[in-house]
Amino acid sequence: MFNSLKPSPSFSALSLWVNPATVSFDSIQAGSLHHQVQAFILKSTHEGTLGPGDRLNESTISTQLGISRTPVREALTYLESSGLVVRRPRRGFYLAALDGDDAHHYYAVRELLERYAAREVAGRLSDAQVGALQEIIDAMGRAAGVGDWPQVAVHNIAFHEMVVGTTGNPVLSRLWTSVGPVLWYFDSLTRKTPDPTEKKSFVRRHEVLLAALRDGNPDDAAAAFMSHIQAVKSAVITRLRSHESIQRGEE
Repeated sequence: MFNSLKPSPSFSALSLWVNPATVSFDSIQAGSLHHQVQAFILKSTHEGTLGPGDRLNESTISTQLGISRTPVREALTYLESSGLVVRRPRRGFYLAALDGDDAHHYYAVRELLERYAAREVAGRLSDAQVGALQEIIDAMGRAAGVGDWPQVAVHNIAFHEMVVGTTGNPVLSRLWTSVGPVLWYFDSLTRKTPDPTEKKSFVRRHEVLLAALRDGNPDDAAAAFMSHIQAVKSAVITRLRSHESIQRGEE
């Protein structure tokens, strides 16, 4: 049986789900401590103030988010288990310096999870669920139109999370959230563009996914999600490989 618009309860740990009509970094900041720390990292990577290998200072994060250091440490420890954060003995937490091989592995898992979700959801969305997904896409377009790429990323997360959550499979949801932090960090690497045509392209790609789900053919829906994810993976790996080449040239 399919869920309503509510996501699976297992999304409480690192899910960025909020009402698609009001989703924003502000609303995420008002959520759980895991939400706050993940949003801080995501926004910082988008804005260029945080990069691979940079230290995640517990005191700084707690001050910026208005929370104590203890929950910040707990959240960073959780993110360490996802692979987004690494802990160095006696030195603290750092954003992981992930490479193209890491991206390949993470996206391979994402392909498996979302392909399954697409097959399960195809042709079974209620009108309300279709409307909610379209709201998210519309919000993406508005954010992209003003160049607010961190906000675009939040809507992107909400879209894919809703598709996975709508399956009603709690195990799938747990697996998805376990790789989510690293995947959304990788995805942020492709969202730093001043190209005004990117707005229409980004929105169109998600409209294709929604149309495939509405059409109801499981094979076509799975293929649409695979194509979408592989395109993002290719862009991410290309960017990472380019960065790795630059670093080797400098050494």
